[in-house]
Amino acid sequence: MKRITFFIFFSLSLSVLAQEKEPVYSIVEEIHDKEWYETQFELWKKEATEGKKSPNAWYNYYAACRALINLSEGDERKSYGEKGKNISKEFLKIHPDTFESNYVAMWSSGLSNKATDHLWAAYEINPEDPRLLDDLLIHYEKEWDGPKRAAIAEKMVHNNYLAAGVMNWGYNVLAEIEEGGVVLSAGDNDTYALWLNKYALEHRTDVTILNIHMMLLPDYREKYFEKLGIPQVDQKEVTIEKLIKHVMKNSQGTPVHIASTAYYCVEQDPTVDSNLYLTGLTYQYSEDPIDNNSLIRRNFEQRFALDYLKVKFSCHQMDQIALGFDYTYVAAMVKLYKMYEITGETDKMEWLAVLMEKASEYGPMAEEIQKIIH
Repeated sequence: MKRITFFIFFSLSLSVLAQEKEPVYSIVEEIHDKEWYETQFELWKKEATEGKKSPNAWYNYYAACRALINLSEGDERKSYGEKGKNISKEFLKIHPDTFESNYVAMWSSGLSNKATDHLWAAYEINPEDPRLLDDLLIHYEKEWDGPKRAAIAEKMVHNNYLAAGVMNWGYNVLAEIEEGGVVLSAGDNDTYALWLNKYALEHRTDVTILNIHMMLLPDYREKYFEKLGIPQVDQKEVTIEKLIKHVMKNSQGTPVHIASTAYYCVEQDPTVDSNLYLTGLTYQYSEDPIDNNSLIRRNFEQRFALDYLKVKFSCHQMDQIALGFDYTYVAAMVKLYKMYEITGETDKMEWLAVLMEKASEYGPMAEEIQKIIH
């Protein structure tokens, strides 16, 4: 499920031309610009294929290639995709019994059954490797194994797997959802933030979290549809667009929200987009008009925990990525600020202005926000 999401514009401050080899982490943990990964790709390729041929070199060689797949488009993306498959095959051939080769093979296989085989092979070699945690969580989510899913989620929380800002964001998203509702997510970190809050911290256990891309998997989708009372769909007709619409239009009247981080999945479909109402960090689907301004006010004033936007007391490898999650508050903040302005609530305007400034500081609308609040 590791795929790049909306906040790539926050990566530029990490861009440094690499002259030496450096560890290459997944882009959901740490992101650099494309040039950095291109340099690392060549450096690790040389060590992997010409030097010591160590598993670590091959691992970083593949990790750089995987990042370039996510950062490329069109023919270039396809080219890196083929390179990635070849690197994985060659790595497994040279080092068949290492954790790294099986982990890379799992990465390369996506969400297929073959990926599960490599997951367990890697697990048998080194069950305590923290790189396995998110993959184990996905596996137990697909298997509907509640106790093991919760145990892995708790371990991820205890290991500070996500930056505090991302965890806070997940807490607030769940706090916003209507009782017994569904929230759709699309990426890695936005889904993990929701899972960890629900499964490990037991926050909003009444909410159902559906990952849009995982809904393409029949077993995952069918279990959740049965739980929600949603009719099953013919696998031959499955597309992401149709599945989203099918869930949103459910006949049970279950409230459905889509996280702002997943909005890109529906913005091209006017039949869905025209029925979405921004309520804070999510958009709620409704074919009847709803007073979303009141919901935004309620969420910011009564449901969200927001002090973390003003003061940060911890450091994390993902802090740069967490800035992208901070930015998702801005659209609703602007609407709320204008409401306060109309009603003359100056104290609340001042309170919100501080939060708006912090949330938008590193985003593309920073200057516009300054003009609004000053």
